[in-house]
Amino acid sequence: MKYIQKQNIGFRNEYANMPSLDFAYLAENRALITANESEIDWNVVKSICEKHGFDFTIINGTFCTYDVGGLIGYSSEVVIYKKIGLDTKEFEKLEDNKEYGKIRELTANYDDLFLKLHNCVNELDEETDLVFETCLSGNVGLFSGYDFCYSSCDILHSWRKIIDIWSPLIHDTNYKLKKGVYIFMCSRWIKTFPKD
Repeated sequence: MKYIQKQNIGFRNEYANMPSLDFAYLAENRALITANESEIDWNVVKSICEKHGFDFTIINGTFCTYDVGGLIGYSSEVVIYKKIGLDTKEFEKLEDNKEYGKIRELTANYDDLFLKLHNCVNELDEETDLVFETCLSGNVGLFSGYDFCYSSCDILHSWRKIIDIWSPLIHDTNYKLKKGVYIFMCSRWIKTFPKD
């Protein structure tokens, strides 16, 4: 295990070891950009994702560069994902018609897959330099009852929402993902320990 959580020990978290909790709010985190992508061991990422039944890609910005520690590059976001077999038009029609009850029913059919995604993200959190977003879980949903859990990886995402997050006007989304309904978790930060 490469990273062991140091902060928030004793909380009732989703996993006993969630290293991203140590890095989530530190200014020393570095944004992932095209110029520092090589610092991540992508073979490890690929191996862990495949082990849990997921794919990954890196969606890059194509507009506006960033300076991160003297390195200049476009924004990068790692997406751990699975395209699921729902019809895109039908799913977006449910969203348009605000049929949230039906969307919740559909979402519940994928609970096992969401659990696998969380296990994949936790292993990536322990074994790689990627930082994943965490949140207070609250008392609603599949991951309720924990103090902290990995956030936003228990949702079905329509293609329309995906291209809203990563607009093809300024991201290479259309080259990395195919139109469909997805579940996913993202990382756009690299773990960096605070300087003494």
